[in-house]
Amino acid sequence: MRKNNKDLVPSEQQCLFVGDSLKQARKSKKLEIEDVAQQLYVNPSIINHLEEENFDQIGADVFIIGHLKNYARFLGLPAEKMLATLSENAYIRDQEVLEPKITDHLVALKIIAYTSVLLFLVTLLGMYISHH
Repeated sequence: MRKNNKDLVPSEQQCLFVGDSLKQARKSKKLEIEDVAQQLYVNPSIINHLEEENFDQIGADVFIIGHLKNYARFLGLPAEKMLATLSENAYIRDQEVLEPKITDHLVALKIIAYTSVLLFLVTLLGMYISHH
């Protein structure tokens, strides 16, 4: 939940740009929260949380980023600048991409390949013995 403006340190005051900008842009277009939510196909509480900067109520960072981008673009605001502001102030952490280790997959594939070849050879041997 957002603190009172006078209780914020300067970096937190910069972040107020995001919620206040969204709210002011929406009001300048004479749109209600419900109208925006319907246009963006989201729950009105998401719009309210973005405007009030209650990001912890939205969910994981990926959802915050997605909702903020969509809402900012809908209002004609610079979405990337807003995301950069949030990232600088640690409201959104950089997403770490986890890649599976290739060696784990290769070991499994090798086991399957060797087993398949062995079964094929045993089958050929069995066919050879049964015909002679």
